[in-house]
Amino acid sequence: MTMKKVSYGRIAGVAMYIDGKIESLPAPNRHHDIIAKFPRPNHTHGQQGFLDGYGNFLSREDAMKTAKILGQVDESLTSTSLHSEDLW
Repeated sequence: MTMKKVSYGRIAGVAMYIDGKIESLPAPNRHHDIIAKFPRPNHTHGQQGFLDGYGNFLSREDAMKTAKILGQVDESLTSTSLHSEDLW
């Protein structure tokens, strides 16, 4: 059995995994823009993350690793989770 290598593209926008569905907006939007555009009852907003250029949902932590590898953020950032303010 061969392992499939997953390739991620550059971080392209903010995303949230809400009620089993991914809602996203392109850069330079922020997560609060998703919350405003796709309001949810009881303020349940799901998991915040990002979409890469291939449409993959990445957690904040995976997005930070990807952004560092691809040179979208400075490798010296000490945070383990990405925020849109780090990118745009």
